[in-house]
Amino acid sequence: MPYATTSKSSSPLEVDDDPTSLACKKQRRKRTARILVLHGFAESGDHIRAKTRFLRSLLSNDLARALPFSSLADFHSDYPDGFEFVYPTGPARLLRADDESMENLDASSNSASIELFAWGVGDYTSTTKEGEIQHLDESVRRMLQLLVGGPAFVGIVGFSTGATLALILACIAERPELSELFCKLDDPAKLLKLKPFRFGIMYSGCILSHPRYERFFSTCPPMIRLNAPVLHFVGEYDTMLPREEMLKFSVRACGGNKDSLTVFHEGGHFVAQYRECRARVVEFVAAVLVKGRHV
Repeated sequence: MPYATTSKSSSPLEVDDDPTSLACKKQRRKRTARILVLHGFAESGDHIRAKTRFLRSLLSNDLARALPFSSLADFHSDYPDGFEFVYPTGPARLLRADDESMENLDASSNSASIELFAWGVGDYTSTTKEGEIQHLDESVRRMLQLLVGGPAFVGIVGFSTGATLALILACIAERPELSELFCKLDDPAKLLKLKPFRFGIMYSGCILSHPRYERFFSTCPPMIRLNAPVLHFVGEYDTMLPREEMLKFSVRACGGNKDSLTVFHEGGHFVAQYRECRARVVEFVAAVLVKGRHV
């Protein structure tokens, strides 16, 4: 499954048909505000699509009510076809083990049992020579091909390891030369089509400790600072990731922009849907749209 898109909807800011359909391609090119949504470990595009269904409602309905008229008019002028959400699936197919930890799940291209996927397999805390994350290079390459293969994305959303990949992609979108640390595209000139994300929304993100990824995840100067504002949600009772690791992610993802924000919620390792968290999403994206018109 290359990616999934939203189902039909009459929401004021949401795309109302499948942009990959042949009929749609024969019509005029749709002008949508595209948002890339990346799933967590042992999930898929369909999983994260279901988990983030509320985001589609928030950005398609609540956001319209939260924006000043002038900003809403600007949005409709720039993106008359509303939001479009894209849900890729990681390239590493996984085999279920008794304990679904990163250490006990093996990548396999021949598994036909349970549809579980990942952006990478390995120990995110490892600093040894053998500790590089398997399949991560391929994930970055595929996502870069997606980013340069069509209209620009205005936002990126990531959960858990999807947030980790989202941070990598956000850095590369602002500094395309960093892509060489992971891969080389068949046509490097396509990287010139990369446009920075306008915002990122992350849930339970973690950094990678291996020296190879230091340019992206080091919290010590000099580090790459994102221009795009990031909203990062951290669960107070997350038992999957240590709190200090998620806070390192916050320092890295949110430390370079005064409009970035870390929000704590009284939950665990999941995409938080609490009323306060929903309100923060709407406020955050509305502030991005009010601050400056999309390019």
